[in-house]
Amino acid sequence: VAGKRGWASGLTLREGSCYNLADLFTPQSFDIIVATQVLKHVARIRRFMQQVVVVLKPGGEAFLIRLIGSHALIFAIRYG
Repeated sequence: VAGKRGWASGLTLREGSCYNLADLFTPQSFDIIVATQVLKHVARIRRFMQQVVVVLKPGGEAFLIRLIGSHALIFAIRYG
């Protein structure tokens, strides 16, 4: 999809576990993280959130969104 839309030159795709984000990305490398419709597939939410904090820069924010019916459950994390 990225190649067809011309995004490939500025895009890097990585595959891995949400429980080991620090193995995929340098710690403190993201200003913002947005994860939508991911939490329903995560068995160890505490571990996932710990990893999110590891890769967030100080002052960074994460928004983890889970839709339940017509309602949205939103977790907001601000690190630092």
